[in-house]
Parts: sequence; C-alpha cells; structure tokens
Amino acid sequence: MDSNNSYGVTKDTAAAFTAYMQKYPALYTEIADIVQKQSKKKNPVIVDVGMGPGLLSVALSKKIPKSFIIGVDPVDQMVRIAARASHGHYSVIRGVSEQLPLCTDSVDVVVSRFSLPYWSDPHQSVIEMFRVLHPQGFVILDVLNKDYSKVRLALIKLHMYLRGAAGEVVRYHLDAYHLAYGINEVYSMLEEAGFFIVSPKENALDWHFMVIAQKK
Repeated sequence: MDSNNSYGVTKDTAAAFTAYMQKYPALYTEIADIVQKQSKKKNPVIVDVGMGPGLLSVALSKKIPKSFIIGVDPVDQMVRIAARASHGHYSVIRGVSEQLPLCTDSVDVVVSRFSLPYWSDPHQSVIEMFRVLHPQGFVILDVLNKDYSKVRLALIKLHMYLRGAAGEVVRYHLDAYHLAYGINEVYSMLEEAGFFIVSPKENALDWHFMVIAQKK
C-alpha cells in the first residue's frame, strides 16, 4: 500500500472502524433524510466528502435511489472498503477535500459527516465545495463540536469501550474532537466562501451540530 495514501490507517483499523460504525445506522439515515429534503431533484448528483467506508453513501443510495453518488476519500483502505458497495449509481474516487476531482458547477449536494477535523485546509475545502456545486446547490455538514463538555466526552469514551470498540477506533474519535471546530467557526468559513446559511441555529454545546448552507 502506498504510505502516502494510508494516513496511518491500516487494514485492521479500517475494518474495526467499519464494524463499529455499522452498529449506528441511524447516524447515517438521519443525514440521508436531510439530504433528501434539501435536494429539489429526483436524481441529484451528491458528493460524500470524507466518505470513509461508505456507510453514508449507501444510506443515501437507499433513501434517494435515483441519485448519483460520488464518494471521495484520501485513504486507500477506506476507498477499498467503500468500493465494495459501489454500483451503477454510486462511484468511489480517491481524492482530498482541498482539491475535489470534480468539474465546476457539476454537483447538486455536497455532504460530509465528521470529516472536517481531518481536512488539511478547511477554508480551501469549503471553497472547493462552493466551486463544484451548481448555483442554488447545498452543502450539508455534520460536524463534531470542539466545545462539547470534556466530562461528557469521557462518558462517550467509556460507552464506546462498553460497545466493543477497538482501542484504535476510540482514539480516532477522540483525536477528532481535539482537532474539531466550533459552530461559529464553521459558519464563518462557509460565509467567507460565499455560502448562505439556511439551517436554524444549533445547540452550540451539543456533541455535534448540523450546518446547511446554499450556494447563491
């Protein structure tokens, strides 16, 4: 495996992460419901940035069967797992959020779940999302909240161990919180890129928050 595309994720780590997250399908169906409500087309082009093992892409494919979904991720092992579920209306591409391998004005919805902490340059990533979206297109971000209570975060860690999460999976989640952003920071990034925020104000202290913005 090309170490430049591994990002420290081994085959075992990717498999353990996938197995653990498959225990929480509601996390993905909830976002798929939101994407369906925001999209005005019956056959939208949807990009899943930081797709990981493709669990959100699969949920989107089931919720919006006439959509065309493009999953993008920089990690070899995740791309390989996600590719197993790909089909005629769901393709997988290796790529980074800062340089999406997509044409300008070619996408109806960009969605990302919890990948923001791992973007090397979040501001450039948001600019790229703006570029690839059609006018009136939407970006939907499910974001881990850096302002979440450290005490409650410790309880999440305990819960994960009790649910059988491998040590590297627990570390992955906790590292993400150390790299996370607050809601106002995310709003600012989107607005600076030219987006208009359309989602209602979220609880700024919850463990995660959803942001919906539109390209005008």
